[in-house]
Amino acid sequence: MHIGVLGTNYSRSDIAFHEKVVRAFELLSQGKWPAVFLTTCHRAEIYFSGENIYAMEAALFQALACHLKELIGNELYSLIGRDCFAHLISVTSGLDSVIKGESDIQRQVKVAYSAAKDVVSLPSALHFLFQKSLKVAKEIRSQPSWNPKGSLEKTVSDLVLKENPKSILIVGNSQINRKIIHHLHHGAITLCTRTPQAAESFALDHGLSLCDTRVLEDWASFDVVISATHASSYLIRDTAKELKTRLILDLSVPRTVDPLLRRHALTIRNMEDLRVLMQNNDGLEQPYQTYIQEQAKKQIEIYLTRTSLKTVLR
Repeated sequence: MHIGVLGTNYSRSDIAFHEKVVRAFELLSQGKWPAVFLTTCHRAEIYFSGENIYAMEAALFQALACHLKELIGNELYSLIGRDCFAHLISVTSGLDSVIKGESDIQRQVKVAYSAAKDVVSLPSALHFLFQKSLKVAKEIRSQPSWNPKGSLEKTVSDLVLKENPKSILIVGNSQINRKIIHHLHHGAITLCTRTPQAAESFALDHGLSLCDTRVLEDWASFDVVISATHASSYLIRDTAKELKTRLILDLSVPRTVDPLLRRHALTIRNMEDLRVLMQNNDGLEQPYQTYIQEQAKKQIEIYLTRTSLKTVLR
């Protein structure tokens, strides 16, 4: 039995292609594939396993191409066996992130794995792959000298505070929005969510105004709008109302802010724009990047020496 990964990330595709892959994954995941679908703002990957790994890879590629309905070039990558294992360790450790060493990816990998095993029966090789990758990443992050610099929430907070806003609308009760709120320490934040009751305790602790999605009709009355949620269509659309908004940050993939709003006298930044800003900060010093690579290689070789795993990673 073998393992493999098929996907794309921020270094391979633009946000428009990334959105199409994420939507295709949503459809594929409904088909009960025995696979783990990892989708974040910066990557979309399918981890799979099968007796004939190359036949499985071809089947997934064909299914993905049918949903995308367009020619696929170099936007996708595929890794098999030990290369797949090394890749997931690199991803889970944050080495393959826009900001090297960022921590949220470890949670996202764990969530993707848990979600998959709750709905389908995963091959034992995938359990091994994810459990060991999460374990190695945890060990790497537990080092006393581990201290990555920078984060998406810090980048967003810096951009927002430069505007000196009097009012901020944050759309979505997501993990990244909660981290941003922690960083902002701003007294005039309105949190918009589909289920306000689920955020009541958090809103109370942080002095937030809490609203349901009806507040989106008045988004233009806020100085800054941040959207990090999931929706089947744009939530922030053009409006005939007076436009007071100066900055919109769309952290959603697929996007939830209509790009046509750029024609107005305001600044809109999506994840593609923010990547450029974040890539100026490596986040993790080179010695630690090398350390992660060495640990990944070491762990793979350790596991390969075990007889029971020789057929998993060939």
